[in-house]
Amino acid sequence: CSSDLIDWRDKDAELIFKRATRNMKNGDFVLMHPTAHTLEALPEILKFYSDNGYSAATVSTSLG
Repeated sequence: CSSDLIDWRDKDAELIFKRATRNMKNGDFVLMHPTAHTLEALPEILKFYSDNGYSAATVSTSLG
């Protein structure tokens, strides 16, 4: 499964966090863009993943 955060359009760190953490399952891909609001949300997203037993990796790392 994959999730597009639409972070390029909706410049709201809280909304980005909610989209990145809602209904997560092991192996999901989450599409993020290099925006200021994504960067603002990223530490909390990564903490949520870690606290819930997930780890984050780049696509190239995941597929390699």
